[in-house]
Amino acid sequence: MRQVECKRRYGCSRIRSDPFQLQDILISIREYALLLLLMEHSGQVLSRDQILREVWHDQQSAASNVIEVYVRYLRQKLEEVGERRLIHTIRGQGYCLSERLPQLEGRS
Repeated sequence: MRQVECKRRYGCSRIRSDPFQLQDILISIREYALLLLLMEHSGQVLSRDQILREVWHDQQSAASNVIEVYVRYLRQKLEEVGERRLIHTIRGQGYCLSERLPQLEGRS
């Protein structure tokens, strides 16, 4: 996977998906927190509960589809600059950051 460089400034974050390309992506602080969590657990499936706990600090007011919305925002921004799909939805389990859809037990 290409190196992703993240910097936080002034209420938004910039991502440089390839340090040799000068193409930044502006993302919100919440998008940054979600991406950082996925990067810290790259290759692992994170449950919705885990993501809500870590990124939204288990806020009861978080809408039921808030994770899906922010994953969609991140996917759109990353894919706009030529990245292939890196954030995968694992049905019934959660989300995973990896170059390919992870091979899960019980799946062929």
